[in-house]
Amino acid sequence: MSLWKYVSIREDVFNKTLDEKVAPSLYEIITGETSDKIYSDPEEFINITYVTESLKRLVNEIINVFASGNGKIIILPSTFGGGKTHAMILLYHLIKRPDLLSKILDEKNEEKAKILSNVNVIVIDGLDKRTAPSPMPNEVLEDKGVKISTLWGYIAYKLNAYDLVKQYDESLVSPERSILSQIFSNKKVLILIDEIGMYYNRFYEAPDPEIAKKLEKYAKQVVIFLRVLSESIGNNSVAVVISIPAEPTERGYKIESGYEKFVEEIDREILRKALVAERPIATDIDYANVLKKRLFTKIDTENARLIRRKIRSLSVDHPDLIKDLGDEIEEHYPFHPLYIYVLREIVEKNKDLQKTRDALKITRKVVRNLFDKVRDLSLIMPSDIDIRVEDIRSKIVTNSFTGFDLVVNKIIGKTREIPVEEDVKPEIYRDLAFRLALYIFLRTYIYDPHLEPRSEYPGKIEIISGVYDPERFEQYLISPVRVSELLDKITSGSIEYRVPHLYSREGYYWVTRLLDIEERVIKE
Repeated sequence: MSLWKYVSIREDVFNKTLDEKVAPSLYEIITGETSDKIYSDPEEFINITYVTESLKRLVNEIINVFASGNGKIIILPSTFGGGKTHAMILLYHLIKRPDLLSKILDEKNEEKAKILSNVNVIVIDGLDKRTAPSPMPNEVLEDKGVKISTLWGYIAYKLNAYDLVKQYDESLVSPERSILSQIFSNKKVLILIDEIGMYYNRFYEAPDPEIAKKLEKYAKQVVIFLRVLSESIGNNSVAVVISIPAEPTERGYKIESGYEKFVEEIDREILRKALVAERPIATDIDYANVLKKRLFTKIDTENARLIRRKIRSLSVDHPDLIKDLGDEIEEHYPFHPLYIYVLREIVEKNKDLQKTRDALKITRKVVRNLFDKVRDLSLIMPSDIDIRVEDIRSKIVTNSFTGFDLVVNKIIGKTREIPVEEDVKPEIYRDLAFRLALYIFLRTYIYDPHLEPRSEYPGKIEIISGVYDPERFEQYLISPVRVSELLDKITSGSIEYRVPHLYSREGYYWVTRLLDIEERVIKE
């Protein structure tokens, strides 16, 4: 029943050097700077893409623009690592290979594919001057004797209409609506604009006062240009997709730190007129399916049904210790549903991390570590995010949480030396103690807890469900009851068992970096 009999891992997962290349920038695709075929080749890229319903709707919106001739601004709201760049790369590849559309929409529709033919695609990536020139020193784009200093100059140049905006480009002033309409006339155009917030911010950070005023003026013109662009495309076959570093909430936009001014400007000028697309990756199921697509070439779900029945049986026998996860097992397989939940909590609440991007990086490391060290397992568990492995620890205990470094060392040290009952293998029992402590750590360190319980912290049933893999522990006669007893010992038991910095009260468990109670007693 071992997991490795039922899944096949992608070869690239074993290549550590690719961990930092799991999410290339848009400009790297356009300029050919990424040599990995899974990103640069349209068919390979689509094969590793999990197509969410929101992605399908985005693709259909683009098709409708070209079919109707009614232009549209589409906003992709998402903070770092939320899938927006991946969505743009997908759109870029579809324009290059319309014949692959059926793989995205799960339908053969030659008419829709035909609509995507002969589309001019223009990429603006604020991270690279070759796709986003500016008047900053060394960022003017020179090509075939033409010097381009602005986004509007770049778009016009790509559409062989630079002469129409030459004076506007040289004076750093946005062209009028009529000029842009003329540029787009009788053309099908898709404009992909990524990292525009970063592009905008740089113009307010110029150290040289002589150029600072010029750049600030240009920054304001960029916002004006986006408004004029939105007004000029209504009767043209032009789709403009813009990513912004913010996400909509019931109370307005939750803006990524440092981008408040830019998003407020964009909100005032174009957001209310634009179509705001749904977040590309929004749910736990989305996260699970993205990871499955990117890490595995084959997943046999027959085993998932067996595991579901096993866990349901355990939950019937131990209703206070094991959650009945029902269909969630099959939906998330080969991941335990709590693996996705815990991972998502970490990458979305740890501000040093970039959501889907770092979820992929962390899980690549987890899968490699498991494949090398663990043969008997039925699911990839939350406690497999093993911070005893430095490569994994560095992605969890990041710069904002370095205060937990000593805490982690103490947890590792203590769980290696706790007393072991006679009928259990010491290494298995102590590994279980560590995994229980690890689950509590992973679930709560992101809140930087103090000494009071909070409703966000896990209870006993969640912790045991997130650690107990029957394939690993039943062979050693370790039941959920024994796991529960050990959890009590390491969080509130005698000094010889109690793990530093772990607390439990009112049914909640958490970790804190504050001085541990045992250390306080010793000090006093």
